[in-house]
Amino acid sequence: MDASLLTIAPGAPEPIYRQIVEQLRRMIAGGQLPPGELLPSVREVAGFHAINPMTVSRAYSLLESEGLLERLRGTGMAVAKSARARAPKPSA
Repeated sequence: MDASLLTIAPGAPEPIYRQIVEQLRRMIAGGQLPPGELLPSVREVAGFHAINPMTVSRAYSLLESEGLLERLRGTGMAVAKSARARAPKPSA
């Protein structure tokens, strides 16, 4: 996955970390991010979108706690093997 696939709207009423979470959930549920797919690093996403790295880290950690992402030692974050089954189905 490339950091440019995420769309961040800094002026939107929804917090940036929630924007990231919702976009990644949709991509996982829709099959655009298959199990095992590596996500860009926190620093890469933060740098590309000019946002605080803690914002990206918060989004990734939330998705990890939901079982959608898994932390791979020495590699980074990846879509969990069971993520598609856990992801909420897109509403429309």
